[in-house]
Amino acid sequence: MTPSQKKILIITSIALLTFFMSWLLIYCPAKAKISQLQKKLTDIEREINEIEGAVTKGTSFEEGIRLLEERAYTLDSKFPEKEKEALKMLADFARQLNMDIISTQPQTKKPFLGADEGEVRIETKSCQELFVFIEMKGTYQNLIRYLVLLKESLPAYVMVERLKINKDVTGALKLNISLGLNLYLQS
Repeated sequence: MTPSQKKILIITSIALLTFFMSWLLIYCPAKAKISQLQKKLTDIEREINEIEGAVTKGTSFEEGIRLLEERAYTLDSKFPEKEKEALKMLADFARQLNMDIISTQPQTKKPFLGADEGEVRIETKSCQELFVFIEMKGTYQNLIRYLVLLKESLPAYVMVERLKINKDVTGALKLNISLGLNLYLQS
C-alpha cells in the first residue's frame, strides 16, 4: 500500500468514525427526545380537545372547569396517600377472591420520576413508587380475577412487574403465586 493510499484510508476511517460518533451521541438521543416531546404534545392536545369539546357542547366555562376538577379528583383518588392503606387494598382484593396471602414484602419507597427524570407531582403532592413482593396461594381463575380487579379498580395506581406461578407440591388445587407489583402513591 502506498503512502497516499494509507492517508486516504486514515482520512476515510476518521470521517466514518466521526460520522458514527455524531450519529450515536447526537442524532439518536435527539430523535428519542423528539419522540418523547411529540407524545407529550399529543397527550396535551387530546386533553385540550376534550376540554374544548365539553365547553362547546353548550356547557358553560364554569361547567368545563367543574368537569376538569372532577376528572382531577377522580385521578387523585386512584393514588392512596398512605402505604399501609395501599397494602391493605391489595390484601382485601385477594381475600375477596378466596386467595391466601402468605407474605407481603414492601420495599423502600422512592420518588417516581417522569420521562424527563424529574419528580412527578400532582398539584402539590409528589408521587412515589413502591415495589411490593407478594406470595399467595390461589387458583388460576382467582389469579386472573385478581389481576382484572387490580386493572379495573386501580389502573393508574398499580403495575404488575413480575409473576411466577408454581404448582403446589402437596397436590392441592391452589397454586403458589409470586407477584411483584409497583404501587404509585402520593405524599
